[in-house]
Amino acid sequence: MDTTPFDRCFAIAAHNRSPLFQVSRLFPQEKGRLFLASYAAMRLVDDLVDEQFLIAAAAEPAGAEAVYLQVDRWQRQACDAANGRFQSSEDAFEPLVFEALNQTAGRSDLGVWPWNALAEAMKGDIKQHPLVTWNDFLMYSEGATVAPATVFLFILACRFRKDRFTTPEPTEFYRETVREMAVFCYVIHILRDLERDVARASQLVTIPDELLSAAGLDKALLARWITEAPHRILPLRRLLLEQAGGCLERGMDRLMQGVALPTLEKQILKKLIGHYTRLHEEMKQHLE
Repeated sequence: MDTTPFDRCFAIAAHNRSPLFQVSRLFPQEKGRLFLASYAAMRLVDDLVDEQFLIAAAAEPAGAEAVYLQVDRWQRQACDAANGRFQSSEDAFEPLVFEALNQTAGRSDLGVWPWNALAEAMKGDIKQHPLVTWNDFLMYSEGATVAPATVFLFILACRFRKDRFTTPEPTEFYRETVREMAVFCYVIHILRDLERDVARASQLVTIPDELLSAAGLDKALLARWITEAPHRILPLRRLLLEQAGGCLERGMDRLMQGVALPTLEKQILKKLIGHYTRLHEEMKQHLE
């Protein structure tokens, strides 16, 4: 039996059984298809950078450029699909995923900003643009986490009517509303996966230099102490949790009270936010 576009998207989305995928299974059919296509497309480019780039860069510098070109192709296809204009071809990258995105996001008012922003963040990873200050980190986060979160909030808020996904507010509204909570969740992800990412490659550590320095660390020391003397990186964990807590405090009410959502979608959002706030509390308790 031939694989359909949404079969392929489901396989990609279900691969690591993320909390986002788990709660998305509560969506009604049309929203579920929009989620699967969007999540699978974003997962593809993230894996390109986290996995293929590291392998290519280790092999030879030209390999990193090849991955950069793949990300560029991903960006063009995603924007075409978001505009309902993607056409499959022999050299298309994962064409089934973009056919699904074309059938869903291509019938929405979401626009191209999230896809462009995510692609530019991934290109920055490949070019190894430095993150020196917290503001550098926030600028990087616009693509790395705010863009995907904007797509998710758009899906929660949208209605499927007359063969289109539309929302009461423009995409920019959802971007501004979700920003602080998106950064909160991203910092929790960084803390949760810190040991694994440090072990794999320094390029995966997206902690700004000024926070490392404030904790008496740099990336080399972090890589050393995280296994040899974990207590020596507790100041860094504390600083990151403080930043996360500030984002949570500023963003929770705005997100939960500032967006009109149907009852089911509000419950989906509560489940997802509840997962990250519990992780935040557990991480704080481990520092005590």
